[in-house]
Amino acid sequence: MLVLAYVLAFVGISLVVSFLVLAEACRRYLVDYQFANHHDSWLETGRPLGGKATRAEASFFGSDFAAFATFGWLFERPAWLPRDSCGEVLRRRAVRYLLLAPLGIIPLGAAVLLFFRFAP
Repeated sequence: MLVLAYVLAFVGISLVVSFLVLAEACRRYLVDYQFANHHDSWLETGRPLGGKATRAEASFFGSDFAAFATFGWLFERPAWLPRDSCGEVLRRRAVRYLLLAPLGIIPLGAAVLLFFRFAP
């Protein structure tokens, strides 16, 4: 039973980490979308750091701090983002992955219960 607990713990941690990584990747692609299609708003946002497209024009300290502001886009659609755009699809996908990440807590909780039940 302890082997099952280890497997469940691994699956739970893997689910949480993979969904968070996917949400971060979508957020970075959304910043690249803003950079490519709405450059003026990208400058107004503070030149947030996204993927490869924004690296050349990003500032050293300011872009990292501006990147934190982009997490608000996951909860409320920014004004520059049209409803029927590829950027909106990326934003919704990032929100979906962020909401799916806590599902990994279920197998992790089951693993903890098995550890306490069958530990020597």
